[in-house]
Amino acid sequence: MLHSRCYSRQPHSSHESPCGVAVIDEKNRRIEVRDKALRNLPPVVIQNRSRVEHLNLDGNLLTENALNMPVFPRLKSLSLQRNKIRDISRLLEFIKERCPRLESLSLMGNPGWPLARAGMIDKRYSIYRKQTECYLPHLLFIDSLPTTREINSRGASIDSDGDCASSITTTDSEEGITMGSRLGPLVRSTQLLSSRLISDTAASSAASTILTDSVKEAVKPPPVDSASELSRESQLRIRREAIQAAIREKAASSLLPPFEDNFGRKHTYLRIALTEKCNLRCLYCMPAEGVPLTPKPHLLTVDEIVRIVEVFAAHGMDKIRLTGGEPSVRKDFTDIVRRIKAVEGVTQIGMNISLDSLNPEKYMMITRTNGFKKVMDTIKNAEGIFDSVKVNVVVMKNVNDMEIGDFIEMTKDRNLSVRFIEFMPFGGNKFTLNKFFSYKDMWARVQERFGDKIYRLVDTPNDTTKAFRIRGYKGEFGFITSMTEHFCSTCNRVRVTADGNLKVCLHGNSEVSLRDVMRSGASNEELSETISKAVKRKKKQHAGVENLQHLKNRPMILIGG
Repeated sequence: MLHSRCYSRQPHSSHESPCGVAVIDEKNRRIEVRDKALRNLPPVVIQNRSRVEHLNLDGNLLTENALNMPVFPRLKSLSLQRNKIRDISRLLEFIKERCPRLESLSLMGNPGWPLARAGMIDKRYSIYRKQTECYLPHLLFIDSLPTTREINSRGASIDSDGDCASSITTTDSEEGITMGSRLGPLVRSTQLLSSRLISDTAASSAASTILTDSVKEAVKPPPVDSASELSRESQLRIRREAIQAAIREKAASSLLPPFEDNFGRKHTYLRIALTEKCNLRCLYCMPAEGVPLTPKPHLLTVDEIVRIVEVFAAHGMDKIRLTGGEPSVRKDFTDIVRRIKAVEGVTQIGMNISLDSLNPEKYMMITRTNGFKKVMDTIKNAEGIFDSVKVNVVVMKNVNDMEIGDFIEMTKDRNLSVRFIEFMPFGGNKFTLNKFFSYKDMWARVQERFGDKIYRLVDTPNDTTKAFRIRGYKGEFGFITSMTEHFCSTCNRVRVTADGNLKVCLHGNSEVSLRDVMRSGASNEELSETISKAVKRKKKQHAGVENLQHLKNRPMILIGG
């Protein structure tokens, strides 16, 4: 029997409890606690973890950390739609260890869910599904859509890329469904799942005002026997999700083509510098003699920054990083953030925090300022605002390389993402190979201290970080290996400097002034064309650490990281 203090228990049907908190269905071993702004698993779920088979926690405020849950030995289906989950890989790690019998997982509507982003829907969603199936090979349904394993079990044909083939015919004589390619693999998979779902006239009527006839036809399920094994609520929810997916895919088709270079790399990540000023003087970033600052009239205005973001977003650029200098020293910083967040298509906007030593005296030596306490306080404050805080550490031999293990210890009880960055050559930072501490050197230090407690996290295709976690630790750490194991082949990033120059490669010295193009009166179409031509000239990879130290480039402070 499922136990509860305040929750109602009905032996054969679902019924909301008098206190309005949970729905418990004892017959089907199902618990629902939806739309209650939960930040942690409620007691009723913990109490019944050994019995529950179906768990629905949609519409809450749960993060991947809140779901570092106890073992659910019988759990078959888990729905976590519309929560605050950003790190899908981390969540899958938890589920893999704690839900050994899980067959159905739904994560739609979370910040880390790929279809929440504009453009590139099929590719990103396909990658996400393949990674999820790799983590959890026993799954039969992901986001209410059948997995490759389930589709194969139904006798459906699969193309060479793992998506549903353009024409899929089931072999079940009672269903007799043929699905075309009108809306791509996402909706075709939904149709396959919908083969036993009932029609819903109200949903069709509501959708008719926003869907074309072909879209409505593609998501229309066939008639079914009234004795469907799915509850009516589940049927209608899956149908609504199919309609919403069709709308998203149709909307995405109206986006302008992504900025793509001659090597097939599509660029979806923009790093834009807001200022050249900084309240630190880091050795690896700013020359000892300082830098000549660009006169204010030659810096981008707020309107120009937002216009650049809008143009990039129209081409599927959905991730924005604000850099500097120190971006927050700009007086109109909050206005810039507010306006960028309002740009349609932008789904991620963030900043990183630099901390190169945990020793106050050494920190002062590296940054040439006495700001250690302020930075530590900033990190602590950020933890109360963001789900995860990224802390960057530039590692230099015989300077801070002996602190790598101490930085990792910071992730034990804190949701920090510490990234160790290889020292890179830029104008005026006096780079030498004697100061260079490679990824392999860092890795040796980590292995020596933590041994077999280290485990690898799953990286997304365009990640610059090789990510890891120590077993039992809350946060994670990673390595940005720009010099020794570059990631040029998957680079999806471009940069805009504070004075408006577009750099398609961090280590390249060719630049194009978007500021001058805008101030000449160019239209957005002409601005897009300028960007597209620059991206087409992007090289296959940078010149390598041996050569880069001899090539001319801006100081990092004038690039923006």
